[in-house]
Amino acid sequence: MRTDAWRWALALGFVLALAICDFALVRESSAQEKQQQVQETGLPLDFGDWKGKELTVDPRNYDPTRIAVIQREYRTAKGERIDASMIYADKYEGLHKRERCMTGAGWSIVRHATVDMTYGPSKTPIRANYMVYFHEPIWRTEVYVFADADTVSSTWVEQFQERGLRRSGGKATCMLIVGSEIKKEELDKPRELAGRFLAEFLPYVQKSLQEP
Repeated sequence: MRTDAWRWALALGFVLALAICDFALVRESSAQEKQQQVQETGLPLDFGDWKGKELTVDPRNYDPTRIAVIQREYRTAKGERIDASMIYADKYEGLHKRERCMTGAGWSIVRHATVDMTYGPSKTPIRANYMVYFHEPIWRTEVYVFADADTVSSTWVEQFQERGLRRSGGKATCMLIVGSEIKKEELDKPRELAGRFLAEFLPYVQKSLQEP
């Protein structure tokens, strides 16, 4: 296996190891309840320049506070690679700060900032979390947000409170995590890649949360 492919596999392996905390699979929810809250058909594998494939999450990592978890890898023809995780929940305890799980799994937080971004055809402004982690020998960057069918927030508390103030936006929230392995000397370039992917993919996440 080539060195770059080995490093990518190792980095993704670290992320998959967090399944017990952030990638718990909740396939035991009833099909009817899940269909009412999450429309997975709204999440395309292929869109724009991106080609995706499904990644398997260990079904033993069951968490009854979540509706579903979907994990994928996306690539472009240029060789750019992103992993995306969509964690759906309708209970407050189902979602939380991403950095809590990463540090619990042995990663060190190198950078944590809230950044201004836009998404969708209308370039809607949002604030997102930008994280840089290190776990020997891997450097990793992530951008993550919390979204329902109508709004996007950088914190779960804000999103949960917003959802409670209105009846629109469906019954569930998705924590969208977009990440990739990085080189220490190129911390900002992967941020641009993750931000570009999130800007294109987030409208599909919101579509998946629309009530049928």
